Amino acid sequence: MPQSSGIFAYRAMTWKGDSTHVLITAEDDSSKRLDIFLAENTEFSRSFCQKLIAEEQVTIAKKVVTKASYALSDGQEIVLAVPPPKLLNIIAEDIPLEIMYEDADVVVVNKKPGMVVHPDETHSTGTLVNALLFYLGAEKLSGIGGVRRPGIVHRLDKDTSGVMIVAKHDRAHRLLSEQIAARKCTKIYKTLVFGKVAHQEFSVDSPIGRDPEDGKKMRISGAAAAKSALTHFTLEHFYLTPISSYLKAQIVTGRTHQIRVHLSSIGFPVVGDPPYGNEKLNAKFFKEFPLQRIFLHAESLEIVLPNGKKRKFSAPMPLDLVKTLEALEY
Repeated sequence: MPQSSGIFAYRAMTWKGDSTHVLITAEDDSSKRLDIFLAENTEFSRSFCQKLIAEEQVTIAKKVVTKASYALSDGQEIVLAVPPPKLLNIIAEDIPLEIMYEDADVVVVNKKPGMVVHPDETHSTGTLVNALLFYLGAEKLSGIGGVRRPGIVHRLDKDTSGVMIVAKHDRAHRLLSEQIAARKCTKIYKTLVFGKVAHQEFSVDSPIGRDPEDGKKMRISGAAAAKSALTHFTLEHFYLTPISSYLKAQIVTGRTHQIRVHLSSIGFPVVGDPPYGNEKLNAKFFKEFPLQRIFLHAESLEIVLPNGKKRKFSAPMPLDLVKTLEALEY
């Protein structure tokens, strides 16, 4: 957190579960937007500060301010109240978790395939968030992720296994999110695709946007709303029956379904991927090999923790994927 200096004075107090931040503006802050000032001088993102401003959680000179664009002046006292996250009656469930690492700021888990990360319209129980609420308690998860995603810094799809890092408080959430957004962390995946990849190393640099014909899917898009997406691939092994390639994937950006969309777009769909893959090939593969899901595993994550230490976390490949690769050798 920021410390007291000649530019501004800062102190934080806590009561009744709420976090209240009191800040004093200085001459250098004159004419600065309120949301920008708050983002610069607290552990919260600008968008989260805008949300709190709109929810009437910010006062200046004891008067509520609801405009993020409010222009500041020298010597103003700003009080920012951060309510604890509302969990919408999400149930804490005693679901086993494989904890890879834990400290005062984060928990790193090896997410099992088949587990949804956070509750949604179709999954209200059995999610990683339900398990984390039991393991840690709501008061030990960051609230920046919102009412359904406390502590969740990044996601993995339901049937994707592997490394996930969870923030215990808002400062940790912001520090981790900023690294991910700035592409300063390294995320490595392993995947198996149909087809023979011709190059040892290659990259796909294509923007990804929502599919207008199916809101649950993504696609390569030139629309203004599409976001840049870059993935680096390395060929690890090639199999003859069926013709398939085992790849290492490093995602530089973190878009929804990025690896799956990028590979499908160049003609190498991920094995077992229903939305972006080949239905007939998947059905045949499922009958002949010990796999009943998408072959995609988040193998490792290298990131600087909130305590300042750079760490690399690696998750062993699940047994169903190991057995699939072994079966392909024969």
